[in-house]
Parts: sequence; structure tokens; C-alpha cells
Amino acid sequence: MDSQYKYFLFSEFDSRKGSLDNNVDTYFNGSTYITDSGKNNFSPETLKKLDDARDIIEREWNIFNSGKIIFKINSGFRTVSRNADEGGVVNSAHTVNTTDRKKSRAADISWVNYNQQQKDFIIYALKKVGFNRFGIASSFVHVDNDMTKPQNATWYY
Repeated sequence: MDSQYKYFLFSEFDSRKGSLDNNVDTYFNGSTYITDSGKNNFSPETLKKLDDARDIIEREWNIFNSGKIIFKINSGFRTVSRNADEGGVVNSAHTVNTTDRKKSRAADISWVNYNQQQKDFIIYALKKVGFNRFGIASSFVHVDNDMTKPQNATWYY
């Protein structure tokens, strides 16, 4: 683990290689990822919030319930090419903001195997640490703390 985080590594937020990403150092982990792209492009502040939310889940859910919750990150930082391949919006919180070079501040957390009570608890933990932007899908929740976007927003895929 990265020393300041209890549950996550920056590598969990690395971008998969996009169709137009050329000449990048990549490693293989079931897909082709760009080495150190999470470390270089994902917001440490956002990672700390996710780590804190995971800690709430450990302390307030996992020790009391047999159906454990873990955060499996489907997507963190994305290159512009990867974001386009995923159908992401231009200036997505998953990408580096090219105007002010702010780092990626978005993550998609898998919840495909969780019941509604577990999904509600994930949202509770994320809100408790300060997230207020959520994209709800059947298989994942998008969360970000991009202050250049409308706040207190929830949308559905």
C-alpha cells in the first residue's frame, strides 16, 4: 500500500490504455494499463477521501455483517483517449483538467454483487467523508469531488 493510505494503492487508479494512446509504458493486469498513470494523475485528496470512506465501511459495516463490502475500483484516472473509448463526457472528472492541470478526481466503484442495503451504505460512507457527486448505475457508482462541476448532483446511467 502507499504509506499514507490504509486500503488503496495509486496503481488501482491507473488508466487502461486507450485506443489512441501511443508510446506509453504499459503493464498487463487482465487489460493493458499505463504504468504510474494513477500515481501521476489521480488526486491524493480524492484518494484520501476514498480511503476514509472505506475505513467507515470497515468499522461500521464489515465488523457487524457477514456480507462484506470492499471497494473494487473499475475506473480512476483515464487518459482522454480512454475516456472517449468508455463513452465519457468531455472534461470528465476522470481526466486531468487541461485548463488548470488539476488531477483526476473521479472513481467508479463496482457494486455489482451488493444488495440495496450495501449500496446505500456505500453512498452513506462516501457522503460522510464529503463526496456529493454521484452517478448511479446498476453495476457501479461513480463518485467525484471535482469542484469545477455542479455540486450536490446525482445522476443515473
